[in-house]
Parts: sequence; C-alpha cells; structure tokens
Amino acid sequence: MRLEAAVVACSASHYLLGPEGDRVFCESLSAKTGYPVVSSTQAILAACEALGVDRLTLVSPYEPWLTETSRRFWEAAGLRVDEVVAVPAGEDLYDPYRVTTATLLDPLRARDFPGGTTLLFTGTGMATLEALEELARGTDRVLLTSNLASAWWALREVEVGCDGFEAHPLLRRLERAAAAARTGARNSFGQRQVLTESAVRQLVEVWYEALDRHEPVEELQPLLSCEGLSLHQREGDFAGPDGLRAWHELVTHRFFDERRELSAVDVRLRDDSSAEVRVRFNWRATEWNPPAAGSRRLGSDVSESLGVVLEDGVPLIRTLRLESHSPTPGSAPL
Repeated sequence: MRLEAAVVACSASHYLLGPEGDRVFCESLSAKTGYPVVSSTQAILAACEALGVDRLTLVSPYEPWLTETSRRFWEAAGLRVDEVVAVPAGEDLYDPYRVTTATLLDPLRARDFPGGTTLLFTGTGMATLEALEELARGTDRVLLTSNLASAWWALREVEVGCDGFEAHPLLRRLERAAAAARTGARNSFGQRQVLTESAVRQLVEVWYEALDRHEPVEELQPLLSCEGLSLHQREGDFAGPDGLRAWHELVTHRFFDERRELSAVDVRLRDDSSAEVRVRFNWRATEWNPPAAGSRRLGSDVSESLGVVLEDGVPLIRTLRLESHSPTPGSAPL
C-alpha cells in the first residue's frame, strides 16, 4: 500500500530525543520512506504553531519521571507549562489505557485554569473523547490530545478538510480555532464567548455574498451549524448536510447571475449564544429551466429569517426560512 503520510503514535520515546532531535529523526524517516512521517509530538507542535498556542497545562497519566520528561520537552520547544495535572489510573497505578473519563474529569472540573492556557492530554493510550466533548462546552479554550493532533495533522497533510459536516466535532473545533488565529480574531483563550450583533451581521453578509458567488457546498459548510440545520425555502424544506447539498444543487443549476442587495438586517439577541435575524433584500437572477430554449430574468423583494447560534466561539447559521417574496416590476413569474 502506497502511503501519503504517517504518524508515529508514541510520544514517550520521542520525549527522549528533545524537540530538535525529534524533528531531525522524523525528517530522516520521511526521506527514507518517500512520504511525510511525523511523531505525535511533532504533530502537537505543528498544531500549537497553527493555533498560536504558547502556554500549556499538561494532563498526564504517566509516572512522575516521565511526566517531568514530557514537561521538559515542551519547555525546550518554547512552550510555557503553566501547571501539570496528574491523572493516574489509580493510586500508584500509571497505566494510560486504564484511565477512565471520570478519572480525567474529576480533577479538572473544579480547577480554575488561566485564560490563556491550552489543555494538553498526553499519552496516546488514554481515552479522551468523552472528556473533551464535555470540557469543550461553553468555552473556546484549545483542547489537544496526542491522537487529536495526529489525526488533524494527517488530514491536513493529505488535504482532507477538517471543517466540513463529515469531520468529527473536535476536529472542526480545532480548524475553526486555527482560522481565528490566522485572522487575529482569537485573543481570549478559555474565556466564555458571547454572541454579538456585529458578529451576526458579518456572518449574514458573508453568507449572502457566498450564495451570490455560487460557492461550492464545502465553502458554505463552515458558515452553518452541524446540529439541527434546517432550510425552509421556496424549493422545499431541507435538513442536515444532505438537505444542504440537495438545495444547493437545485438553485445553482437553475439560477445564475444572482445578486442580493441587502436593505435591512435586524438582529435580536436571545441570549449569549443565540440570535434571531430578519433580513430583507432585493434578489435578481437569470433562470434557465432545462430543456427551455431560453432563459428568463427574475427579480423579487425577499424577506428571510435566520436562527444564529454560537458554537466553539464561532457564530453559525442553524435555521433559514423564507418568509415572503414579492416579484418586482418586469420580472418573469417564478
């Protein structure tokens, strides 16, 4: 089997090499195999760089000597270690494979972590998914594990998107954090995020501009919530990822030269994480319905309502409903 990339999912042995030795070793493996090879430790460092992370809190199932070796590795890589939280499987039992979700969460729930610290769960053998899903709720704090960083690096290396509906929620969360870090929008790690009117307005404008450009579904997905997505449009009711694709194919194969001129965007914040939006715009487009011999010019004054929610610190559209449309003078009938 011809591989495109590989990750060595064993962090402990790579700590002994130090960050620079680890990098050189992975480069040597890559040269010998003919495809990129990284260790889980290098994948974590790559994720930290992409996310703008410079501070860590280690959550470690290792024996004290190995935990200390891990701490020295990350500090030698230029990362500040704020503190270490030990999560052994039991008293004097240092077995990552026997650490439970409760063992992970109990010492973390009551802690008040600094706002800028990233939680790094070391040990590829430790089951972390359920714990991370709980810890991710209501905060934009970066959460990393050896396996999560490895999967993220591998998917990016082979150019598989991590922000689509098919991606695991924790991968989508990392991808959104990386996008925010690139734009400088993320500056309050670990603080509870609040939905703002300006953020909602910006999302609405980006959404309608993307529709006018007939962006592919993959470019629309990062603007939409993966949970409870519903579209109630003139063409029918559509739900979830499959519904989005079906609606997108219908409208992009029927209409072209689309232009939406927004005349009103009324935002009502329901609470810190959700909003209702009423949008009015003038829509113009050219329509072709196969096998018609020609096309027709259309125009309408449209009113739509959108439900916006905050997920992982990012405002996303969850519902979109056509409220009314009135043909403008000279428009062909729809």
